Amino acid sequence: MKANEYLESVLKDAFKRELEVDENVARTLPFFAATLALVVTLYGYATTKLPPLELRNLSLLLHLLLLAGAGCLGGVIYSLFQAVRARVYRLPPRETELIAWADGLKAFYAEQGMNPEAADEKVAQDLKSRMIVEFAEGVEHNRSANVPKLKARAQGFTLLVAALGIAFLMIAIIFTTDRLASSGPESAPHEQSSRQIRDAPQAAVGPAPASPAAQAAVRTGRSEVSGRAGGQHGAQVSDANKPAQGGQSAQQPAQTAPPPPPPTHQLLKKSEDGGGPIKTR
Repeated sequence: MKANEYLESVLKDAFKRELEVDENVARTLPFFAATLALVVTLYGYATTKLPPLELRNLSLLLHLLLLAGAGCLGGVIYSLFQAVRARVYRLPPRETELIAWADGLKAFYAEQGMNPEAADEKVAQDLKSRMIVEFAEGVEHNRSANVPKLKARAQGFTLLVAALGIAFLMIAIIFTTDRLASSGPESAPHEQSSRQIRDAPQAAVGPAPASPAAQAAVRTGRSEVSGRAGGQHGAQVSDANKPAQGGQSAQQPAQTAPPPPPPTHQLLKKSEDGGGPIKTR
């Protein structure tokens, strides 16, 4: 009796444990769903920063990592399907069938001439023995059904962690390359500004080419000035060298010179660096 009671308690606990294993696999599905959502978000961000497929080390590495991550995600989905796939579990007989079987045993022992107390004790022993066998067979059958589910869940969890690690690795590579690319050309604007500063004095010193109309106006003004000055000077010399006629003195005052011509217009041009002060050409 004591041996049967011990076996019944042990096998009953094992039977409950195997049934809970199937429920535990189902309880882990929300964790898988949340992690998959995170992984898909990371891969979506990585694909927006992915360079075009070229025969370069960085491009090939990132595309190979993307393919590996996609394979891991496919393996996760397949493993989850294997983990939640319907399987056959063995349970003890129905309660109504056990009651009918116990009543049939009581009637059988009564027909054999056993008193009701002895018959009841014999029926209890038979029921306990039968339930021990049912629990033992159910534990073995259910364990064989749970082992593939546990393996599939472990495989899916491993692939999920691998996919998450690949996603983080891709983002780290993209972030590092972007930082290196952004820090490399920073010297170009400085070099350009220094080049503009070096060229600015030369541009300020060197005269800018004037328009043809301005050059013609300048030449016309100069020719008028030289012509007028030369005519007056020539007239004064000829009058001074002439002999006095009609009793007029040779010291006749010379004609006054005309006023100088007005200055020509200026050519204004904005500085080449844009937005700077206006330079007078």
